[in-house]
Amino acid sequence: MLLGFSAACSDLADQAGSGVVLRDSAGVAVVENLTSRWGDSAGWHVTRVPLLSLGAREGDPALQFAGIADATRLTDGTIAVADGRSAEVRFFAGGGALLSISGGQGEGPGEFRAIERMVVSPGDTVWVYDFALRRFTVLDQRGVVQRVVSLERPPPALGFVGRFADGALLMAQFWGAGRTDDGVQEGLRRDPAALVRFSAAGSLQDTVGLFPGREVHLALEGDRMVMGSPLFARTLSRAVANARLWVGDQASFEIGGYEPDGTPAVLTRVVGADLSIRRQDLDTVLADRLREVRPERRPGMRAFLEEAERPPTRPAYGEFLVDQEDHLWVAAYDVIGRPAPAWYVFAPDGRWLGTVVMPARFRLLQVGDSWVLGVSRDELDVEYVRLYALQR
Repeated sequence: MLLGFSAACSDLADQAGSGVVLRDSAGVAVVENLTSRWGDSAGWHVTRVPLLSLGAREGDPALQFAGIADATRLTDGTIAVADGRSAEVRFFAGGGALLSISGGQGEGPGEFRAIERMVVSPGDTVWVYDFALRRFTVLDQRGVVQRVVSLERPPPALGFVGRFADGALLMAQFWGAGRTDDGVQEGLRRDPAALVRFSAAGSLQDTVGLFPGREVHLALEGDRMVMGSPLFARTLSRAVANARLWVGDQASFEIGGYEPDGTPAVLTRVVGADLSIRRQDLDTVLADRLREVRPERRPGMRAFLEEAERPPTRPAYGEFLVDQEDHLWVAAYDVIGRPAPAWYVFAPDGRWLGTVVMPARFRLLQVGDSWVLGVSRDELDVEYVRLYALQR
């Protein structure tokens, strides 16, 4: 769903005489975007024909992917693909030839149990994060293990957010929403999520901040409390630039920019975004959720989703990405939960530049200076890693 605006937005634009209002609030730069800088012009766009496509329905096993966790492009054009089913990281040359395969299922050095994300650091080393093992495996550009970095305990369950320019690792810790023993009432609940910083060696440095986590609905069934995700549940969007952390709670089109230590620096807003939930949206997202459930469980799931308390508005946006020039890319929220059809692009200072539309069935993973990389699916749900040109 692309962003809509209320009539108040145009009134503000007339008063301001420009597309953006800049303010200062206790040292925090507040950027109120009334319109995008590109306006109705084309701005940036992604070509429809890929520069490179990796994947196959049959034939070479190295080109058959299942559950791609992540893919990333190195400075020399090499593409690393983390395949979920095989727990391998496969390296391909810029022209598509297989260079090497690293990893495999296991817990030994160089093996993986559950690859979550990858990131390229200076020198074209690839940091591969294994959620189940709480560790990073650092590979060179041909997949050779350079070292293994295990994260210090506590906290227990961590997701990888990104790597700062100084090498520090930002991780997301989630807790609280799974607890039902603290006397809470039934209904909608949103507990905090902690963002914590680790050194490049894996030692815990500090908690950067607490932010609203995912929304859940608690319902009493017999003598136990049951937790589930309601329709239009919001969660925490976050991404790391070289020296900036972007965080948004999806409750409104407002995004905070923070220093690596958690100090607020920028607050950017899109004024007049329409987040109302229409009956058609409700019917669409309900049908989509039920399609994900086995037929025999659908009646119970329908009853839960129809009775569960929902947020009053839809999420303002989806996930965040930061490109190589520190632009913030914000996924448009889609009621069906498909890969975002469009991404809103913000300059490093928080000004809204405009919207970039992606190819159909394409999940964006990385943005370069003149290209985008992600995962596409065909009509048989076969996965392909595809590289497209980004024309600015």
